Amino acid sequence: MDTKKLRQKLLDLAIHGKLVPQDPNDEPASELLARIHAEKLAMVERGELKPKDVKNDTVIYFGSDGLPYEKLADGKGEAK
Repeated sequence: MDTKKLRQKLLDLAIHGKLVPQDPNDEPASELLARIHAEKLAMVERGELKPKDVKNDTVIYFGSDGLPYEKLADGKGEAK
């Protein structure tokens, strides 16, 4: 196997979380991102961040097909 294919295979395994044992007690990334977004909104209310700093945040959600998707946090449209 050449180096380029090996790198691609390792990257693929890493993205799918197959290089290290997974802890079933870990929270999903979508929950972590939701907590981060909530904290950023609280920082906006306290004046520590400007609203424009949160405007382009995205949220991960699962569609009816069970696959994860990304949309703008304000719910106004799909992320690009």
